[in-house]
Amino acid sequence: MSGLDDRTMSQGILERAEKLMVDAVGAGHTFFSTCGSSLSVEAAMLSVAGPHEKLLVGRDAHKAGQEAADCHSSGGGPQAHRI
Repeated sequence: MSGLDDRTMSQGILERAEKLMVDAVGAGHTFFSTCGSSLSVEAAMLSVAGPHEKLLVGRDAHKAGQEAADCHSSGGGPQAHRI
């Protein structure tokens, strides 16, 4: 099925899947990422830490986490600290 990896061409399939996930886990809303893991890690980090807050990141975490923190910390975003 084409379009599943492109939000603009998903023909409502992603929206339906997100609604099904809401029901399955009892969440208020879900967001599925159609981007790569690096952008997903960055979005997750920015959703839980505000400007100038610190995040502890495991040493074996995806390298995108540190890269996202490095990129955003200079602009006042969260700062990741590897443990």
